[in-house]
Amino acid sequence: MARRIEARGRPSGPEVNYNFTPAYSAALRMGFSFQTDKYTAKHDQFGYEYYGDNSTLRGLSFGGSIQRNFGGKLFRFDYAYRNKGRLSADNFFTVSFGF
Repeated sequence: MARRIEARGRPSGPEVNYNFTPAYSAALRMGFSFQTDKYTAKHDQFGYEYYGDNSTLRGLSFGGSIQRNFGGKLFRFDYAYRNKGRLSADNFFTVSFGF
C-alpha cells in the first residue's frame, strides 16, 4: 500500500498532508503574516508592559487536523493558533461532521 505525503502552498502558508490509510489522514499548517504595527517598545505610554508580546512571533500561525472517514461519513478535528501581537493570541478548535 503506497503512502502519500503532499505539500501544497496556500496564500497564508504551507500545508503538509499525510494519508495513513484511506480512512485516516492528518495535516499540519503554518503561516506568517507581516503586521504593520510592529511596535517595538516594551511598554505603552502609561508604563504598562505588553504581556506576552514577543515582536519576533507577531503574525505567526500554525495548526493541524486529524480526519477519519467512516464509510462515506467524515469526522474532522482542527486546531489553529494565531499570534496577534499586542492583542494576544487566538486558539481555534473545530469539530466537523460530514454526511
